[in-house]
Amino acid sequence: MAGIIKLTAPESHSYAYRVLDTAGTGGGYTIADAVFKAVEGSCRAINLSLGMIGVHNALDDATRFAKDNGIMVVAAASNDSSDNVFLFPFPASCHIVFPWPHRIQ
Repeated sequence: MAGIIKLTAPESHSYAYRVLDTAGTGGGYTIADAVFKAVEGSCRAINLSLGMIGVHNALDDATRFAKDNGIMVVAAASNDSSDNVFLFPFPASCHIVFPWPHRIQ
C-alpha cells in the first residue's frame, strides 16, 4: 500500500506505527493506540493492513475518532490467516472504515 501511495502522491509522507509482533500478532488496544497517535500526528489517512475476528471496542472507538477528525481509515478486507472466504474481519467490516479487497496468498 505504501508503494501505491508514493506512486500516486510522491510528495506525501508515510509513517509506520508498529502494532504487531514478529509473529504477526497483536492486540486491539495497541492498534487503537496507534490510530489515536496517527490522528494526533496529523495523518490524513490510516491504512490497517490487518484483521481480527469480532469487534474490538477500543479499536472501534479509535477508528470513529479518526473519521470524526476527517481522516480516512482503510482496512484490509481479507488479509487474515484464515482460509474461510466468508470471513470479513474487523476493522474492515466496520461501517466507517473503507475496506480494501485484497488478500496476500
